[in-house]
Parts: sequence; structure tokens; C-alpha cells
Amino acid sequence: MQHDAVGVNKECLGRAIDAPVNAHAAVFVESRELVRVAELLQPGQCLRTIVTPVDAIDLNRAGLCKIDEELVLLPAAAGALGLELEARYWAPDLSGSARLEDFPDIGLDVGDLLGMSADAVPEARLTFRPFLGIFARGTYSRFTNSGETRFGLDGFPIDIDARITSSLDFDYARLGLGWQFVTPKKTLRIGPYVEAKALSGDATLGLSSRILDRFESESFDAIFGSFGGLLEIQPTDQLQIFADVSVLVGESDADFLDAELGIRFYPIYMVGIGLGYRVIEVDGVVDNIKMDLDFKGFFGSLVLRF
Repeated sequence: MQHDAVGVNKECLGRAIDAPVNAHAAVFVESRELVRVAELLQPGQCLRTIVTPVDAIDLNRAGLCKIDEELVLLPAAAGALGLELEARYWAPDLSGSARLEDFPDIGLDVGDLLGMSADAVPEARLTFRPFLGIFARGTYSRFTNSGETRFGLDGFPIDIDARITSSLDFDYARLGLGWQFVTPKKTLRIGPYVEAKALSGDATLGLSSRILDRFESESFDAIFGSFGGLLEIQPTDQLQIFADVSVLVGESDADFLDAELGIRFYPIYMVGIGLGYRVIEVDGVVDNIKMDLDFKGFFGSLVLRF
């Protein structure tokens, strides 16, 4: 053939009409161009059928089946990030005694003498569980305690009517790292952790009367280490029971206990609510403030897991 075959030529394979031939003697065999089949359009790719997941309710004929698509709100691996955010509201009772440096011989009962009470304590917790039972946790709480009381003395040598005001406000922060043994079905998690705790706040005491007005204030800051254990039991996907306790380490003249026991309920995987009982006991000197205080009470919480 004398030229390439294209879609409009009649001179092609299978349509040899007036096809020119080489009429020369066959002395030498010469190579010619390849013969191909010319097509007007390139064939399209095969079509694919997309089948959506269906759930056949009735196992009879297809006409009786209920066919619909399932709306997926959460990823299949919910909680894959290993993050847990918890907001708490704790309403503790306060008891014990406290003493400022300038009142060295008087241990003032914060409840009976000072009339001090604890306000509700807000707390935020963030827990990260990357892998292999390892977890890191940070918490922050704000304690606000205040009181006011009056007392009087008759005839020594004059009548005394005095008013005592007091306050003890501080921030409480924790940063811990631990490891838990985890059963294959994750129904039990138990293990130790180490933690750094920090306290920072102010204590005030004021006395106002006819013959004396005095107001004293002290600031305090402390950072110390602690050792603890965390237990979590999950009998079902929705129910979790937990216990947590930590104690002060490395200090011979002070004690600090933080312990709690509670339960969490997860109506869905990512959201849960909790209820528990917590005890914090502080006994020691922090920046010249002698404290022997107990905080005890119930708390509620909201938990988000990612």
C-alpha cells in the first residue's frame, strides 16, 4: 500500500478495492510499513457497577426487602486518637486547720472557728493513650475557700465584738506518666504512674474589732512528686468502674493524698457521664503556711473520647 490507512480510506485490511500493488519483479524483498486497522474512535473503558451496602430485613422475595443506605456518623475506628477529655464539677466539704507564719502559736480551725467553706471546684483533665498501655495525663483545678465569723468577750476590760475573715485560694495542677496492664478484651486496665504536682495560691486572715484591726496575707508555691496507681474495670462497652490514688513521695515532714472512686456510663462511644467520690488530704508546711486540711465530696463529670 502506498500510504497509511486512516478512517476515511477504503483501502484497508478487508476492503481491498483497487488496491495498488507493486508490479516490479521480485528480485529483492523490500520491507514496507506495518498494516494496522484504522478505527474512527478509541473504545471507551469498561463501565463499573457501584453496589451500596444494603440490609435485607425480610428474607423472602426482593420486593419485600427493605433496601436503604446506612448513614455513617462515626469512623469505624472511633477513639483511634487515644484522647480523653474530662470536665469535672466537685463539691467538697472542707475541714481541718491552718496557720499563718505571723500567728505561730494558733492553729485556726477552718470550719468551727473561721467558718470557712469550700466553693465548688472546677477541674479539666486530658488523658492521652498512644499505645501499649502507656498513658499521659494532665489536670488543672481551682480551689476557692472563704469564711467569716464573729465572736465577743464581755468585761475584759471592755466588751469586744470582733469579726474574722479568712480565705484560702489556690491552683492545683498535675502532670503524670504511667503504664497499665491491659487484658485482651480491654475489660481490665491496671498499673502505676508517676506524677508532678504543683500548688500555687494565697492565704489571708483578717481581724477587725473596736480595739484592733489586723490583716495578714501569705502567698505559697510548691512543686512535689507523687506515685500512684490507676484501676479501670469495663464489664460492658457502656460501663466503666475506676479507682485512682496517689501519695506524696520524697518528703518526710509532709503528707499529701489524692484518691477517688467512681463510675462512668457511655451511652455512645465518644460521650460519657461520670459520678464519683474524691478525697484530698494535705498535711504539711507550704511556704511558711501550716496546713492540715481535708477536702471530701462527690463529683460529676462529662467525658469526650476521640
